[in-house]
Amino acid sequence: MASLLVWSQDGRTFTLREGALIDSGEQPYTFGSKPIRLAHPMEMKPGDVSAWQRYFNGHAIKQPFAQVWEPFMRPETVRVDRYQGCEVPVYRFKGQEKHGIDFEYDQWSSDQDLSIYFSDHALEFNAGAVLGRYEIYLDKPLTLGKFTSKTYTRLTNHIVARLDQWTIIGRIMRDDVTIMAQMKGTTLA
Repeated sequence: MASLLVWSQDGRTFTLREGALIDSGEQPYTFGSKPIRLAHPMEMKPGDVSAWQRYFNGHAIKQPFAQVWEPFMRPETVRVDRYQGCEVPVYRFKGQEKHGIDFEYDQWSSDQDLSIYFSDHALEFNAGAVLGRYEIYLDKPLTLGKFTSKTYTRLTNHIVARLDQWTIIGRIMRDDVTIMAQMKGTTLA
């Protein structure tokens, strides 16, 4: 499993190949005394990210999740109106706990409460057409509003990448030119 991921130690990245540690240039890597953690593109040097992408592609190695392929958006580019007016089917939000998105629907409450929670984030939405009498239409879209975040963390970046993935096709189909700013952050994944 260690050979399918990129690791970070004191700002340097490495992986395991055939029992040996290598850096992004496929040169030998030696452990230091600092703690080791899973690397994340927002904390890596841009050259390392592209080198790791070439490494995994060149060796036909599939990562268990989109580690080096997760786009990194600079915090200043993630404006509150990034998803304003975008439509996303309700089913996209269901079962996304591992991605930091909690979905709750109470069909028995008097106002049929639909809630979507993000850790340290908020996404406004209009559930208008998705709620029927005592049921929710999972294939109908939520209309998204403001997206706010207290701090920009790895999780924030992951959620933004996920929301971008869900909204990009619809925005292209609507000829929404604002999507061009986000196209720079897309990756092969």
